[in-house]
Amino acid sequence: MKRNRSLLVLGGIFLVLVALVVWQRLAEDQTAQRLLAEVPGDPLFPGLQRTDIQAVRIQLPDSEQSFTVARGADGIWTAPGYEREFDPAQAESIAATITLLPYYRRLDQAAQEPLTTYGFSPLGTLLVQVVLNNGTQHAIAVGGLTPSGDTYYVILDAQPDVYVVERRAIDFLFVQMRDATA
Repeated sequence: MKRNRSLLVLGGIFLVLVALVVWQRLAEDQTAQRLLAEVPGDPLFPGLQRTDIQAVRIQLPDSEQSFTVARGADGIWTAPGYEREFDPAQAESIAATITLLPYYRRLDQAAQEPLTTYGFSPLGTLLVQVVLNNGTQHAIAVGGLTPSGDTYYVILDAQPDVYVVERRAIDFLFVQMRDATA
């Protein structure tokens, strides 16, 4: 009788824990959908999903400092070479930032002007390398802030155009780099 009661109590606790996990996942999905709806502009990588990203490397161009996150064979994010405790949710946030990275304008005439006009001397202030599951690689070079101060100039891959992108997203990547190398 005592044993049956203990099993019922443990079963009840298990059901409550399962319900909490399901509720948390639903809340995270709703938050992601809300953030997606609030993101202005078009994504720099249209159609890219977080699950398409295999690895991201954030680097300060004028130093040896970099921070890399990579998805293991089991799908769990790791931080190779990172000596402190690592939370895989941090990598998931970085991947989400890359997939949602919005741009406001594409400056086609930028190829005719010196890139120093846009804060690239010669590389810029931050480099982001993205490797996709299919082996495709992308490079994002972040230049300076625009005169308004609410967006950054960015060069994508080897394209001659300069993009004007959301400052909050780039600042988030700067913070991830700073925190990882501090």
